[in-house]
Amino acid sequence: MIKKLIFTTTLFLLLFTGVTFANDIEVILDGDTMQFSVDPRVIDGSTMVPLRSIFEALGADVKWDQKTQTVTAKKADTTVVLTIGKKTAYVNNKSQELTTPGTVINGSTLVPLRFVSQALGAYVHWNGTDRIVSISSDGSQVTYQSNYVKINTATIEQLKRILHIDDERAALIVELRKTRPFASYEDLTRIKGIGEVRAKEIKAQGIIKF
Repeated sequence: MIKKLIFTTTLFLLLFTGVTFANDIEVILDGDTMQFSVDPRVIDGSTMVPLRSIFEALGADVKWDQKTQTVTAKKADTTVVLTIGKKTAYVNNKSQELTTPGTVINGSTLVPLRFVSQALGAYVHWNGTDRIVSISSDGSQVTYQSNYVKINTATIEQLKRILHIDDERAALIVELRKTRPFASYEDLTRIKGIGEVRAKEIKAQGIIKF
């Protein structure tokens, strides 16, 4: 009964609210990959992230009004006011229409990443191919490469960023993943010269995504 309820709820979210779960989206702020308590999600075309995480990462002071479900964030001479569920937000008292309003999902308050970042003076770039959001807090138009290596799709040059992986082993990875994708760090022992010890060292490096 519980499993059926979870499935039904998830199906409702996907079909009727435009929510897609996007834990493969990487958000890079000033060159560093951001870690969130809740994975970024795409809702009606907008990437949504936890409220406090993004505001504070961009250097804003955050105040939350539980009664009105309103966040007020201040950074230097910029004040952003956003109310959950409302499509109208305010930047220095000037109204702006949001494509997707802030929302609460499973107890987490999510806000539109692009709006928040740009309102606080940051530059935002979306790389749809690699699913990377680049944010430059000082507004400079820069984009970042992923800090991760997607082992089942990466090029040989990208694979060589992995510890203990040279040209020969990178080429072997490309061949091995054709027959069976790599699913875990234990799978790395399929690569010639990579035993359990080296697999653990690669895991500690922490840059592979399966």
